[in-house]
Formats: sequence, C-alpha cells, structure tokens
Amino acid sequence: MRILILEDNPADAELTLRQIRQEITSFDIDMAHDRLSFLEKLNNDPDIILADYALPQFTALDALQLIQVQGRDIPLIIVSGTIGEEVAVEAMRLGATDYLLKDRLIRLNAAVFRALEEAKNRRARRTAEMALRESEARYRSLFENSPISLWEEDFSKVKVELERLSSQGVTDLRQYYIDNPQALTDLIALRRILAVNHATLRMYQCEEDPLAIEKLSQLFSDVSRRHFLEELIVFYNGNQSFARESRHLTLTGEELYVSLNATLAPGHEDTWDKVFTTVVDITERKRSADTLRQLNETLESRVRERTLALEKTTRDLALLKDQLETILQNSPDGFLLLDGQGVIQQVNQGFLRMSGLRESDLAGKVFGPHLAAVGIHAAQTALREAIEDQHPVSIEGQIRHLHGKDIDCAINMIPVHESGQLSAVVINVHDVTGMKEVQRMKDAFVSNVSHELRTPITNFICNLELLRMRPENTAVYLDRLDRETNHLKNLIEDLLNLSRLDQAAIGVGKTQVNLTTLCAGFTELRQPLADAKGLSLSFEQTQEDCTVFADEGLISQVLSILLTNAINYTPTGGEVVVSTVKAEGVVGFAVRDTGPGITAEDQNRITQRFYRGKVGQDSGVSGTGLGLSIAVEILSLHDGRLQIISDGLPGHGATFIAWLPDGSD
Repeated sequence: MRILILEDNPADAELTLRQIRQEITSFDIDMAHDRLSFLEKLNNDPDIILADYALPQFTALDALQLIQVQGRDIPLIIVSGTIGEEVAVEAMRLGATDYLLKDRLIRLNAAVFRALEEAKNRRARRTAEMALRESEARYRSLFENSPISLWEEDFSKVKVELERLSSQGVTDLRQYYIDNPQALTDLIALRRILAVNHATLRMYQCEEDPLAIEKLSQLFSDVSRRHFLEELIVFYNGNQSFARESRHLTLTGEELYVSLNATLAPGHEDTWDKVFTTVVDITERKRSADTLRQLNETLESRVRERTLALEKTTRDLALLKDQLETILQNSPDGFLLLDGQGVIQQVNQGFLRMSGLRESDLAGKVFGPHLAAVGIHAAQTALREAIEDQHPVSIEGQIRHLHGKDIDCAINMIPVHESGQLSAVVINVHDVTGMKEVQRMKDAFVSNVSHELRTPITNFICNLELLRMRPENTAVYLDRLDRETNHLKNLIEDLLNLSRLDQAAIGVGKTQVNLTTLCAGFTELRQPLADAKGLSLSFEQTQEDCTVFADEGLISQVLSILLTNAINYTPTGGEVVVSTVKAEGVVGFAVRDTGPGITAEDQNRITQRFYRGKVGQDSGVSGTGLGLSIAVEILSLHDGRLQIISDGLPGHGATFIAWLPDGSD
C-alpha cells in the first residue's frame, strides 16, 4: 500500500506516521508539502491521501480538485488542527472521504481502512457498471442485427391474472380458457411487447413506425392462440422455457410455419416482466419437408405396389415353374435341357423311363457319346446342325431301352438364345411307337378289308360268268351267290358295328341284367343248331346270383359271338357248355368247348381285327375275323374284359369268359 501525506509541518507528518504504524506495518510513504510536489508524487499512484486542510498557497480542497480533474478515484482524508464543522461538511460534499482533527488521530487507521474499502467497492462497481453497459450495448447490437426474429415481452400482468384465477379455485387453467375463448382474448391483451428487432419486422411484413409493436400485438391466429396458452401453462407450472413449432400470420395475412422458443429472463422468473422469445421462419423447410414426406409416401406406395407386384410375379413364376416342372416330370415325352456347350443340365422322368437310364447317368455329361447304349447317338449330328444353323431340327429314330425293346421316337432339337447368344438347347423326345402301331394296324385293316371284300366280289364275278356260260346249272351258281352275299353282308355289318363302337356312336342303355336268365335263353335258342352239327350243348347254373348293370342287347351280342364260334369250331360229337361265373367284385359267363383249342401265339392276337388263327384258317369255316374284336369293344364299354383259357391241344378245346362288374349290390 502506498500513502501520500500532504503536510508542510514535519512534526505533524511524523505524528501521523506514528499513528499509522500502530496497525499498518507494511506500506510505502510519499511526502508532499505544496502543489508542485503533490503533482509529482501523485504520479506514483497512491492508494490513499492524508492531507492537511490548509498549506501555504495550497489546500486540501485544491488537492481534491486536482484529483477529480485527472479523473482519479483516490480516497482523500483531511487531517487538520482546526476545522469548522461547516468546512468539513463542504469538504465531504466536494469529495473528501473523511476528516480528522490532529489531536484525535486515534480514529485514523479505521478511517484509512474504511476509505480504502469504499474506494475498492467504487472501483468494482464502476467496473461492473462498465461491463454491464458494454454487455447491454453488445446485446442491443446482437438484438437489432440478428437475422432471427427476437422479441422482448412483459407477461407480468398475465401472471397476476393467472394467479387471481387460481386463488378463485380454478384448478385447470387450460380447460378454463378453452371453455372461455373471450377470457383468452382478454388474457392475450395483457401481454406487452417491449421490443422487437428488424428481422421481426421483416418476417411479419411490418413497416418500422411507432405503431409497429401495436400491430404485432394483434397477430394471433387460432393456432398461435392455442400455443400461447400452452406457453403460459408451461411457465405457470414452474418451467423456465417453452419451445414448439407453430403457425403465425403476417400483417398481409400470409401464414408462416415458425419454430418458437420463449424463455423467462434470469432474475425475472417470479415476475414474468421480461420474457425473451426467438422465432425462426421454417416455412420453406416445412414445405420442403411436406413435399419430401409426400414424395416419400408416394415412393413408399410405389415401392409397396412394386413389391406386391414383384411378390405376385415371383409367386406366379414359382407356380409356373412348379406347374412346368410337374408337366415335364409327368409328361410321357422325354425332355433334356442342355447348356450352350451341350452339357446335360436336367432330364425328366419321361426320358428316364424311355431309356432305362438313371438321372445320375446323364446330369453334367456331354450329350451324345454316353447315350450310344440307348441308340440316340444319331442325334449328335442333328444337335450340331441346330446349334450351328440356330434353328430347330427334327429327326426320327429309335431309343433302345437298356432292359427292353426299341422305342420309335421323334426327336426335336430346339436352340434357345439370349441377347443373340446360344444359352441352352431343349431336346424333346416323343414316343411315336403307338402312332406307328396305329398306322400299321390301319394299313393292315385296309389291306384286310380290301382282301375280305375282294374275295366275295371275285366269287360274284366268277359265278355270274359261269351262270351266263352254263344256264343249266343256275341253281348251283345261285346257291354260291347266296352264300357269298351273306358273307359280304355279315362282313359289312361287322365293320359297321366296329365303326360305331370306335366312334362311341352306339347308345349304351344300362339296366339290371340277370346273366343266368340270359345264358339259359341263349342255350335253348341255339340248341337246334347244335343238334344239327351233332354237338352236346348245355347250361350250367351257378348257385350264386349273377346280376350285372349293363346294356342287355350288347351283352347278348357278346354271348352270341362266343357261342356261335364254339359251335362252328367244335367237331361233331363234341361238347359246348355255357355257364355263369363269379369272383371277387366281378361276375360273368363262360363258353367252353372241346374243339381244337388255341395256341399261345394265337391267343395273343386272336382279338385283333381280321385275324383268324391257324384253326380258323384250316377249318374252312366262313368268318370275318371281327367277332372277337367286337366282343372286346363291347366289354370295354362296360368296364369288362375277355379271358381266354386254352392249352392249344386238339380236343382240349378252349374257354372264353366275359367278365363284368358285379351289379348285385
């Protein structure tokens, strides 16, 4: 601490110093006795000045004036031998810190300490005030120049009104103002805007004039009224801040989307007399967000639609794949899928059945060489042609089953291209064995019909020529012509019956038919014919009921064919027996004879059209070779079958059994 003593009497100065040293041990001392020395020592920045009131040509009041002129805040205590009370009061008014009489220095140290403390406090206060002014200036600069809308508001009267309502028993302030819209309007009127910045005026399209704040006070939409109430409730519940998005109106009626943040100013929480509010215009952001949301919703909708469509397509493709797989695997045709290098990728069950090979014998192997065992090696040339010429190739050939007979087939090579490049080859193998057999049978049928028709026609021509040449033998030739006419008539009738059966042109009227009655009647009807040939014809009746659900006329035709054949091919002295038979689920009738029998080879072919076995050809009995074919077709219409039993030995004969579903249930 530095002390400046202004004293022209050394003894008084020493007395003052002695008093100071009693309580202050560490200090620096400067002495001045006139104006000049005072100004010089003043440059050492003393902490306190102890000045005699009156010096020659210089007083304590002069020193006080010099300090004030320089703007220095140095406490000055007047120490004088004699000073009147009025002078002391004037000195204190002019800025002196204290005054003491020299004969009462006991109070000096306390006065020094008090003066130093007061000076310290004044300097601190000035520093704080300066900082406050600087802060206020910075705040005002930021407030005015901020690009964000800033508001200073006074809610003190609003708070008083809310407290009044609470004191009157209103517990739910929010619901109270919802139920009383006019009360909310009155409450809003109590809010006072203290200041707004330029950004606020621009945002709300308000001109800068004395009525600007009044105009802004009236800008409340229904939404902003509701949000203002929420803000007050938040503050009233003890929170210091409130934030939310809202919608405000400008003076021109334009609606703005804003982000609002209101805060009770520090130190004003109990009064609400200063509320700081920031308002950010988020209209463009909100519109962009709405646009983005709409785009997202549209995108999500389209993605969902595409996803559903893709899922449906995937399901449809999977279903189509399963269907194609099922078709391919269950198709009687053979299919092989080859890649662009001719390596087998897939083979279906149809081809495996045709060839007798296993899938492991084919998958992953080059088509051709390893198939030599099944006779398909000839297809290699066709495959190369299909690949090189890039078009389907069809050939006919045979596949030799590993454990069976050859199969006639049509082979189709179909190249598949993607983006102009060969990606696969599909090979279809179609079994045409049945078609070829049908064609062969057709050719044989035409040949047989031609032969059968040519023979009676030739006989017609021959006997007519003989009749012209030898009229005297007319009876002989007419008898021959009659036989040939009957034969031709029977042949044509049988052909027509077969044609009708093939085309399902014969109506089948099924009724309950008792086979016992049917067989007994036919046996009795053919008895004269059997007697004429010297044959024994009898009927053996089973003890069980033999009833079928069938067309009686067609079944009668089957029995007639079997019985007629038995009588025709059994030699004189032989026996023909008609009987009914029954097995599990089926019943039928049997015709047994003691004729020449039927060889095993003929049994396999005797039901074919126009086929007459060795016995038929050697017997000389007239026939068309169509009777058993007709019988088989009729039985097929009734879900029945024809069974032939014979050991082929002469005299042992043959047994023909017509089986039909049991109709007794």
